[in-house]
Amino acid sequence: MALAQSSSIVTNGLALYLDAANRKSTINAAPAPVLGSSGWTTGSGGISGFNQNGSTVENERILTDDPWGNNSIIWECRPTSTTDADGGWNSDYFSIDRTKLYRFSVWVRRTSSSAGGTFYLGTGAGGQEVMRTDNGAEQGNPYWECEGTGALTQNVWYLVCGHVYPYNTTYTGRHPNTGMFTIANGPSKVRDVNGCNIGQDLKWAPSSTSALHRTYLYYCSDSTTRLQFAFPRVDVCDGNEPSISELLNNAPGSWKDLSGNNKTGTWYSPPSFTSAGPLSYFSTLSNRCTSAASNSFGITNSSGYTIFLVAMQNALVSTGAFKFYSSGPYGRGIFSHCTWSDDRVYFDQGGCCGSDTRTDVNSGGSQSWNIWTFRRLTGSSTRHILKNGQIIATNTNAAADINLNSTGLDIGSSDEYGGNSSTWNARLNAFIVYNRGLTDDEVFQVYTALRGRFGI
Repeated sequence: MALAQSSSIVTNGLALYLDAANRKSTINAAPAPVLGSSGWTTGSGGISGFNQNGSTVENERILTDDPWGNNSIIWECRPTSTTDADGGWNSDYFSIDRTKLYRFSVWVRRTSSSAGGTFYLGTGAGGQEVMRTDNGAEQGNPYWECEGTGALTQNVWYLVCGHVYPYNTTYTGRHPNTGMFTIANGPSKVRDVNGCNIGQDLKWAPSSTSALHRTYLYYCSDSTTRLQFAFPRVDVCDGNEPSISELLNNAPGSWKDLSGNNKTGTWYSPPSFTSAGPLSYFSTLSNRCTSAASNSFGITNSSGYTIFLVAMQNALVSTGAFKFYSSGPYGRGIFSHCTWSDDRVYFDQGGCCGSDTRTDVNSGGSQSWNIWTFRRLTGSSTRHILKNGQIIATNTNAAADINLNSTGLDIGSSDEYGGNSSTWNARLNAFIVYNRGLTDDEVFQVYTALRGRFGI
């Protein structure tokens, strides 16, 4: 498998490869969407960038299952008996390039057996309103979809897409990907949008300068109806945007394994993500990622292991970075990398971080990007901690080692019970596991493949 941005990485013994800079590993990676929901938090009413449609009590962001069965922040419409605006949002206006094609999308699900009101997906433009592709008429209140919620099968997530063409297009039809999709049906549309008041699709006007994303529940007099929205996006369609297949298959709450071993990580709750090319990263404060596709990463007593962690510590707080865990309490039989307020890292058996091996994380406590390597040599009890390719600590205490029968892996946490209380305040770019002790030359090869991102 070709590994983007790390073409020279060692592949022999590769057991896990998570890379925040690779879109095959996370749908959040560059290029970033023009608009997205990575800043959402739980709560009522609107949130920065998304202005509530209807009253505060009709708009609730909750943690619940997303289209992939992960725990994510979902916007739920909870209409009152007053029919009018009943949930959803008008986004803030964002700048557009009227010479380019844009895709607007959102996930929608009706969870209630009742089906009141109308679901809307639309847009609007600043400078000059958008125009219909079929007849060129300017449309000040445009929607791709405005259909009763009964058209949505209960408890099915739909990805709904619409497109806005460049202002000078001569196309008069509808983009092939304007419509509704489901994960089960793949990139083939399950149904079309109804066209509402635009007929086919939209195009920018000659003076359009900005746009907004609009998703609503409207005209619902049934207070038992529940409509949920997730992961709104606006993407420039220039060949670099995620495909429909990628939007369907790459859950924003997942961190996909590029090793081919299917150990994709799932975020306990959606982390903040920054998309900046090779410096793209997750911020792990109050979040953790779990990866446990099987009971073993193929690590044995004789095989050794090598783990690469590419991270920047944001603050000196008493928390943990990652652990292999078993079912026992207090993280027994665990290999840990812990960061504490004394600014040190550890090999540790579990429970509380001890002094089996410890060394300064960053000299003087400064926060910067580092490539950490944790290695046990094949056929040996010797373990090394390396910082940016250089050995800075050695340990031979057999108690401080990976539980070879571990049931999983937590990244961004050292909470013994799999909770979310001991998370690490850091920026995380990559996490790589090998089921053998790499040689010094191989460690340097991986380090060299990663260092260019950070100017190390």
